[in-house]
Amino acid sequence: MTGLDRVVAEIRSITIRLMEMGLVRSQQWPTKKRVRSISSVSFGGHEHIARAMSMKEYAGSYKHMAAKRAYNAMMLDGAMVQIMYQFEQRRLLRHRSAFLPAPDLDEFQNAPEDYLRDERHVHIVGRRLAPLPLRIDYNANGRERPFAHPKCHMTLGQYRGCRIPVSAPLTPHLFMDFVLRNFYDDDGQGYAEGLRKSGHRFRPSIRPGEQRVVHLTAPD
Repeated sequence: MTGLDRVVAEIRSITIRLMEMGLVRSQQWPTKKRVRSISSVSFGGHEHIARAMSMKEYAGSYKHMAAKRAYNAMMLDGAMVQIMYQFEQRRLLRHRSAFLPAPDLDEFQNAPEDYLRDERHVHIVGRRLAPLPLRIDYNANGRERPFAHPKCHMTLGQYRGCRIPVSAPLTPHLFMDFVLRNFYDDDGQGYAEGLRKSGHRFRPSIRPGEQRVVHLTAPD
């Protein structure tokens, strides 16, 4: 199985489990594309991300992507999950994994009949939180600069220059496990344990100097 096929299988498995656990209100299946030696996996509407990212206000960016259904999954609380990978043969070139909370939960809180089909999930849309979008990006051929622009890094919010080093690119399973454990399992629901485990990992990409500062470590 190629790296791309593994990624596609993981994304499909994650999508199915999120649906089975009743955590999503909308989803799309991963789509594959190949141009010469470059293969990629994304989702319908991914071409609208660049325009959305150029918008100064997060609310406008979120609404544009939501309207174009530019996501793998939209969670019950309106948060969007985006997972994209690009390979050259078996070599990982790039990935973009993003968790984009809804800027305003009022819509979901005011329509419980649409979003609260299961009493176990009341705590998800009942929260009032400040949205904190996050992305984990990897670029094998990007303009890498130790500390300033690690090859793999996490960006929080819209802080310019916020690039927290990450030890290695994350597989879809590791990213979704991270999201569920830190943003949805606060009420002891154990959603992350419901994901199908995967032993698939990418090679470390962090520089020795970056390991001596605060960074995010991917499991071996």
